[in-house]
Amino acid sequence: MRLFKLFLVFGLVTAWTLPGHGHDLWTMAGQENHAVLRGRMPDDLHAYDTGSITRVLAFDRYGSPLPVVREKRKHRVVFQTPAPPALTAVRADWGHRVIDDQNKKHFVSKKQAIENDIQVKHAFFSIQFSKTLFQFNDAATRQNEPARLPEI
Repeated sequence: MRLFKLFLVFGLVTAWTLPGHGHDLWTMAGQENHAVLRGRMPDDLHAYDTGSITRVLAFDRYGSPLPVVREKRKHRVVFQTPAPPALTAVRADWGHRVIDDQNKKHFVSKKQAIENDIQVKHAFFSIQFSKTLFQFNDAATRQNEPARLPEI
């Protein structure tokens, strides 16, 4: 029984320490460009409508904003900054969603769903945020000094 408890604790600790993939929206730093990616790294990346990425912000290690030069490519947003960012923040407005009475998701507004005779159980507008930390800043861990994250 004691060995079982040991393996159970080890399994739980291992599960909590594995890399997490909660949001599936993140920024990847490159040599010259940075890319906003969607999916689970490294092998499950998804194309997306680049118009859905409504905000891209970059900050240096002191929290000062960096200018972002953004270019839309076919299936991802790529951007450049004059210096490597310490933190990037991204906002994606994915659009209207409806869940029907059989828990199936439809990519339409509630009005469009009703017009198409879909029984609407739940309707919402999907917005996703991502903040990616590239450089650690000691100021974030000082006592009595709140961490400042950018609003997007």
